Amino acid sequence: PVWIWLAGRIGKHQTVIAAAAYQIVTAPVILLIPPGDFGAAALAWAVTGVNFSAGIFLARAILGDVVEHERAK
Repeated sequence: PVWIWLAGRIGKHQTVIAAAAYQIVTAPVILLIPPGDFGAAALAWAVTGVNFSAGIFLARAILGDVVEHERAK
């Protein structure tokens, strides 16, 4: 959903790069969670979890483009 919208705006390959950058920035946040703070952990995992759908949607969308291109050749 967020990644599909962004791919429509800036392109699929650029969105893959943006998703990778997002993961690099947000993943270390999980290491900063104080022990026993469920609220902070839930928020950190929600923010980090937004990126998990990027690979599923974008890889298949790009694969479809590659197959279409090869068939056209």
